Amino acid sequence: MNILESVPAWLESSTDTIMDVHTAALSGWTALTAHDYQLAWKFHCKACQHIKSSGIDRLDLMPAKSFTEESERDVGRYTYWYILSIDTFFRLFYGKPTVLRWSPNHVRPPLLFRPDNMQPSALHVTISVVWVRYTLLTVELISYIDSHPPHDQDSCSQKADEYCAQMEEIIVEWRLEELMNGKDAADDVRCLIADHVSMCTL
Repeated sequence: MNILESVPAWLESSTDTIMDVHTAALSGWTALTAHDYQLAWKFHCKACQHIKSSGIDRLDLMPAKSFTEESERDVGRYTYWYILSIDTFFRLFYGKPTVLRWSPNHVRPPLLFRPDNMQPSALHVTISVVWVRYTLLTVELISYIDSHPPHDQDSCSQKADEYCAQMEEIIVEWRLEELMNGKDAADDVRCLIADHVSMCTL
């Protein structure tokens, strides 16, 4: 209970550590799964605040000075892309304003090959690539809609159809339905793939 009592003060605080970002992101997801969307939104805004104030949203503007730094940056990349995908979720389903913007070359996608994992599994590669691709398509579509006047509905509808078609192509290209329905697929893998298929088709 003492931890819960400290949440309001923490949400209003200005501390900026990577642990604050991860705590806000995890707490936001926990609130989402508990259907407390208002609390989830507060945690999400807190996570975005930390992303911006700590410079994670500009992580790759300058090249890393060493392989060690490059590897360390990947934690920030995962965090950024995860929170960016949650931002699109709030925008699409709850009409919340976009809080975190994506800019080309500011934050690269997470590495597929890392010093601690030079043999990524096919599932890891598939999920990582699909996740980044549909998140980027969603962000680009939202950006297009935001940059066009409300009365330009025909153009926005056409663009939405184009992006939806590209998302459906991702499902076919990566054979997600085959993987999900495979007889040897474990239940947790089925649920994981189904989650990404649903995001591509919503």
